[in-house]
Amino acid sequence: MKCESLLLLKVALLIFFIMVLIMIFISKELSERFVKPIKQMADGVREIASGNLDKKLDINTGDEIEHLAVCFNAMTDELKAYIDNLS
Repeated sequence: MKCESLLLLKVALLIFFIMVLIMIFISKELSERFVKPIKQMADGVREIASGNLDKKLDINTGDEIEHLAVCFNAMTDELKAYIDNLS
């Protein structure tokens, strides 16, 4: 009886360990999925802020981040047109 309990405990610990590894992997993948577009946007905005108004943000997430990238692209186009009209 004691041997069966010990075996059951070992199996439960093994299953727990495997589940923790799976959860770590999934959480890492999900965080990368959400953070990557934000990093791309930050890099693109830095480049635009440094004066490269030809930079276009290409972010296709289907959410607010993509909408914000589209707005930044429109803003740079309008800013370029405004600067050209000043000349």
